[in-house]
Order: sequence, then structure tokens, then C-alpha cells
Amino acid sequence: GHFDAAVKALQSVDEVYVVISEKTHENFSPELSRQVWEMYIEASGLQGDIIPLLHNELVSSDVPSPIQAVYEYIDNVPANSRVVLVIGEDDVKDGRYKNAGKNRDDVVIDTVVADRFARATDIRNMIRNNDVEGFIEKLPSVYQKRAMRGAAEEVFSILHSNIGLNEAFDLKGKEVQGLVLEYVNEVYSKA
Repeated sequence: GHFDAAVKALQSVDEVYVVISEKTHENFSPELSRQVWEMYIEASGLQGDIIPLLHNELVSSDVPSPIQAVYEYIDNVPANSRVVLVIGEDDVKDGRYKNAGKNRDDVVIDTVVADRFARATDIRNMIRNNDVEGFIEKLPSVYQKRAMRGAAEEVFSILHSNIGLNEAFDLKGKEVQGLVLEYVNEVYSKA
């Protein structure tokens, strides 16, 4: 999906910035997202061509979202620049980037829409359900080669270890009470 679209964008630009939200989502931290992007980049031999950045690394000011960072970046690129936005289908539907570059007649804005290969929710469910094969099928094309199986499994393992943490932190009231009672009963039944 997005990685293959970033690779495609390299056909028309010298480098691609991947703008990563600085918010943690379902225990996937921005740093984890960057780590996975760097793994994709290394596996594809594209170091220096695709550059993953946290959204406030893209711009000099502190903005609350990657969308605002992209707008600010475009507002500050040199005249006669060409910017290619690689966005998802949902970005097109909700129009969040439709005004990007509208106030810059001296900048060319092109858009590449990433095919929806998999929804993030579906990927997280594959990880939760330990569906390694389904997960690997959704990885960038470089991972589909037999020689890359170990690297694909490493990506899965890194993400799988983090999603388990999230579920542990999601426990609420009665669930925690039930686990405590279960543990106490287990301890006393062995005594």
C-alpha cells in the first residue's frame, strides 16, 4: 500500500518524506512506526531515498498533526518546487489534503493515491490473531520473495510483541478483578 506508493513516487522525485504522526495508536508508537518503515526501506535498498520523519521533524514549528505539518511544509518550500503527495484513499474521500498548495502558485503539487491493500485495523487483527501468513501477504512487495521470509517474520514479531502490551493495558475494572481472583484462587488451591 503506502510503501509501494512511496516507491512509485520516487519515479518523479529525488526523495520521499514519510510523515508519521507523533501520536501512539493502539500501542504502536511513532518510534515503532519509524522502525518498521526503516526496515522496509533497508529491505528495498532505498536508504536516503525514502525518509521517515515524525511530523514535527518535517517542519520547524510545533504542529499538532501530520496533516498540518504537510500544509506548513508546502507553504515553506522554495519557489518552483514540485511536491508529490502520496496519500491514501481515505485522505481523498475526506478531502484533508484538497487545499494543499492552494496559496502557492509557484509550487507544483501532484498526488499519488496509494491503493488500499489492507486497512490498519485488519493488519492489527492479523497480528492479534497471530496470522503470520496473512500479515506477510500484506507487506510491501519486496517481502514477497522467499529469501525475505525471515525479514518478514521479524517485522511481524516486532509488531506482535507491541500489540500484546496494548491489550494488557486495556484491561478494565471487572476484568482486572477477575484476573486477581483467578490468581488468588490458583495460589490458595496449591497451598
